[in-house]
Amino acid sequence: MAGVSDSSRFFRGVRGDVRDNYRLLNHLGSGANGEVWAAMLASPSPAVEADADDSEAPAAEEKVAIKKIHNCFGQATEAKRILRELRILRHLKHDNIISLRDVLAPTSEAAFSDLWVVFDFVDLDLRKLIASSQTITVPHVQWISHQLLAGLLYLTRRTCSTAISSPPTCCCRARATSRSATSG
Repeated sequence: MAGVSDSSRFFRGVRGDVRDNYRLLNHLGSGANGEVWAAMLASPSPAVEADADDSEAPAAEEKVAIKKIHNCFGQATEAKRILRELRILRHLKHDNIISLRDVLAPTSEAAFSDLWVVFDFVDLDLRKLIASSQTITVPHVQWISHQLLAGLLYLTRRTCSTAISSPPTCCCRARATSRSATSG
């Protein structure tokens, strides 16, 4: 579980009303452009008929991944790449493609230098799976290959050119389905 200082550091620059919807869980990784944390998204459960006492229904929580891209406007080419990927991802809806859930609003345009992007949570990427001590059997390889090819077929039918060949952009869920993550 992330501490208060981790949460306030990670969410520095995000509007308070948006930040309150997420509870950081643990750090998933860091890269050249930013960092990724697992978080719980508190969302209202489906509408339930109100009882006589008008009590509110409990909120259902959902696990998501939040990527913070540091200084996303530092270089014009990098900013254009990020914008292009977000514009593409918002239109992709497939079981084998990571879904873009939200882009968190900054406190102000003047202080807008970092970008927070919310994605579906996946358990691990292909690089971590290959490096793990878990035995990968031929049926596992066949299943993961099938999932990756299904996602790639969807992308090619949508005429999206993407770089999903590197292991970190291939993500796996605990139930052995895999997804491609196009956002580097």
